[in-house]
Amino acid sequence: MPINAIKVAIVVNPVNQPCPPGGKKFNVTATVAGVAVGGGGSYDVTIYDQDPVADDILDLDNNNAINKNGLFQAVHTFVLECDDNCNVKGVAGNSGETTAEVYAYVDAGGGVNFSSKVVQVSCLSHVPAEDETQTTLRDREQQTIKG
Repeated sequence: MPINAIKVAIVVNPVNQPCPPGGKKFNVTATVAGVAVGGGGSYDVTIYDQDPVADDILDLDNNNAINKNGLFQAVHTFVLECDDNCNVKGVAGNSGETTAEVYAYVDAGGGVNFSSKVVQVSCLSHVPAEDETQTTLRDREQQTIKG
C-alpha cells in the first residue's frame, strides 16, 4: 500500500453568500497530509454535500501523485457557489439545498480513505452587514424610547 496514513482538513470562506447569485463564491481549501511508502502513490479528493441517504458530489480532484517516500502535504482548492435556485453547487454537481453540509473525502485506494469535518455553507436571501445589524438595533431602541 503506497500511502498508509492520511489526514484531511477543510476550510470554507465565507460560509454564507447572498442569493440570488451575484458572482460571489465559497472558497474551499482541502489540505491533505500523509505518509507515502514504497515509492509514493496517488489519491483522489472529492468535495461532498452530506445527505441522509446518498451524499452529493460537488467537486473533485483526481489522480494526485505522490512521487516520494515519507511525509507529504498538499493543498487543493475548490470553488462552490449559489445557483439560480439558491442551492449550493460545484463544478461536478448540485447539493439541491440552500444550506449544504460540505466535507472533503480523500481516497488513496486499498481501503485508505479519510474525511474532513463537516462545514455548513449557506446561500441566503439576505446576508446583513455588521453595520446594518447595528443600525437596525439602534432604530428599535429609539422607537422604544419614543413610544
